[in-house]
Amino acid sequence: MKKYITKSTKSLQNQKIINEALDILKRVGIPLSEKKERSLERMAMCFLAVANVTTDWKQAKCDTNLRTRDVIPFINEHFGEDISSGSYDDIRRKDLKLPVLAEIIVNTGTGKGSATNDPTRGYALHPDFHKLILTYGTKQWKERLSTFCKNRPKLGDILDSKRELAKIPVILPDGVLLKLSQGKHNVL
Repeated sequence: MKKYITKSTKSLQNQKIINEALDILKRVGIPLSEKKERSLERMAMCFLAVANVTTDWKQAKCDTNLRTRDVIPFINEHFGEDISSGSYDDIRRKDLKLPVLAEIIVNTGTGKGSATNDPTRGYALHPDFHKLILTYGTKQWKERLSTFCKNRPKLGDILDSKRELAKIPVILPDGVLLKLSQGKHNVL
């Protein structure tokens, strides 16, 4: 297994589980190369909090409904952090963003598309992803990973396709080419 965090001062046990979490995230298609080491570490710790894992993947639960305000004390207690309780929005916007977009962590709010500040809005592992991570480090891992990834697009591919929006080419009188997105603000 690759060591993703190398500058950490955490205990060897914490470093091990964080590196394993990052290994899992990478293998299911989360792009890690664009993030700095500290961002990777925080994303992994948030994933571990939602999964309720501190030392062993067999601990993982998929029914946590953990709010971002609950993620912070979990990380502080189990991973020796001192994250401010006011950082709950950073957890949602930065640390859980990619796993949520990849649909391996799901919003468990009472209403589909619930508001960002809805008090019932929490996060849990997707049930299929939960079944997969329970096998991490076992003989079944590679086969289950292959099955899990088989018909799922990788997050990098999803993000790339969103960037390739249809654009309308417009050539100005001086020959400059502009590409305008199709939207009501561009209706002529």
